[in-house]
Amino acid sequence: MQKNSTTCGCDCTLQPLWTLLNRIVPAKSRRFGSLGGMVGAFLLSTISPLQAAPEIVTQPTNQTVVAGQDAILTVGVSGSLSVSFQWRNGTNDIPDATNATLMLPQVQSSQAGSYSVLVSDETGVTNSAVAILTVQVPPGITGEPADRTVNQGQSTSLTVAVNGTSPFRFAWWFANAPLAGATNAMLNLSPAQGNQSGSYWVVVNNMAGAATSRVATVLVVVPPVIVTQPVALSVLPGATATFTVVATGTAPTFQWKFNGSPIAGATNSVLTLSGVTASQAGAYKVDVNNAAATVTSSQVNLTVYQAPVITTQPLDRVLNQGQTTNLSVTATADPTPSFQWWFNGQRLAGATSATLTLASAQGNQSGSYSVVLSNIAGTVTSRVATVLVVVPPVIVTQPVAQSVLPGATATFTVVATGTAPTFQWKFNGSPIADATNSVLTLSGVTASQAGAYKVDVNNAAAAVTSSQVNLTVYQAPVITAQPADRVLNQGQTTNLTVSATGIPNPAFQWWFNNQPLAGATSATLTLASAQGNQSGSYSVVLSNIAGTVTSRVATVLVVVP
Repeated sequence: MQKNSTTCGCDCTLQPLWTLLNRIVPAKSRRFGSLGGMVGAFLLSTISPLQAAPEIVTQPTNQTVVAGQDAILTVGVSGSLSVSFQWRNGTNDIPDATNATLMLPQVQSSQAGSYSVLVSDETGVTNSAVAILTVQVPPGITGEPADRTVNQGQSTSLTVAVNGTSPFRFAWWFANAPLAGATNAMLNLSPAQGNQSGSYWVVVNNMAGAATSRVATVLVVVPPVIVTQPVALSVLPGATATFTVVATGTAPTFQWKFNGSPIAGATNSVLTLSGVTASQAGAYKVDVNNAAATVTSSQVNLTVYQAPVITTQPLDRVLNQGQTTNLSVTATADPTPSFQWWFNGQRLAGATSATLTLASAQGNQSGSYSVVLSNIAGTVTSRVATVLVVVPPVIVTQPVAQSVLPGATATFTVVATGTAPTFQWKFNGSPIADATNSVLTLSGVTASQAGAYKVDVNNAAAAVTSSQVNLTVYQAPVITAQPADRVLNQGQTTNLTVSATGIPNPAFQWWFNNQPLAGATSATLTLASAQGNQSGSYSVVLSNIAGTVTSRVATVLVVVP
């Protein structure tokens, strides 16, 4: 509602006096020239000269501080009346800043800006001058110089990125001494020479402080060159074989390889193999590496007279009944070995080749298979390969949809046949961690677990997916939009509305001044042609099977003219 008030030139409100004048002088006579107007003019002319807004004698002044220091702004005023203060940052009031002095402890860059203060008392309000607070931020390194490895004669650079208050001054250091002329954010090494290998860092300064970067390592290297290649060897089992390589270059490293694969711990220029076995026969070479390049030696062979050595073992097999599969073994030996396959500890007649074929496999062929290889030098038996002839899974009992209260336990069950089925339950299409049994139990259910559930049933032959069923979790009402206060004139119409979520949808009951309103059972309460006796407190109670919630109290004021 609009208040009747009179304001003088100093922005003070003569509310008490004007209230008295309203009681004495009728509204129709409140004009100069009438008795009421003359009284009003007299009173205003008598009081106004006695009142003046507070006077600021000391204005807040501009300040510049380093981030993390304290800033203090002060205003001085004259006058004997009670004075209040309200400091502002730009056009925004600063909470609790109501003293003549504004203390800003440990100032950050976000606090830089314009500050002023409103000084007020019973006579009026005076706005101070604007003081500018400048915050100097020490340099901070946001991008460190990175380590560099470069071939001699190539170019490279080191770069630092900083933030803070510019301008910045850069000073690069190398080997504990400043580099003459290196005063930019980027240091170029072009072309790089071997004597420029070492440690680099940069010191960054500004008016607020300094920062030092990490130490970056620059390595200028010469690529490796092999000057003596390894030589092929032939030895008896149990002997020692030694391969040697000679290479030049900057700090070369070595990695010997056997049949193309790195040998663990073989990182010297000499490779010594003690007590050689047949498994060590094959191709050897060495990679010689440094930061510039990698070169590989010639590949040479180590020959060991040997009993059979299996290089490819027979693999496990899973297949559907009626399908065909092969079990195979490969080996090295001198001379070539003979083969004999075994099934569940029994010799298989006629199974004397490297490959065993199971054509149109039947369930009774599930079991353990191995093969024995032999020659004049010895005998070796393969790993045991497991063959599983399986029946695809079939779901015979589907899971059933459920509806529960929060905190209850929900259980979904599936029944499936087939060979060794596995299970993976899914929620809204995504796998549930550790939900790998035929029964899924959800304890202490919450609203976030409501949704669609299904289960994938899988074995080595196939995968099937159950029907998708829903878990409904009843949810107590939650108010998403509260009823708002209303001010309206008598005879006008207004609505009070509440919005809420809940499962199932909640019921509504509006209350007025702590009494239920008959028939007020929807989300919106309409006050049509409101009357003065409808002013008061309104709230609404929302309820469903899961709970009850009450809205905020909305105040309705019906103004009678």
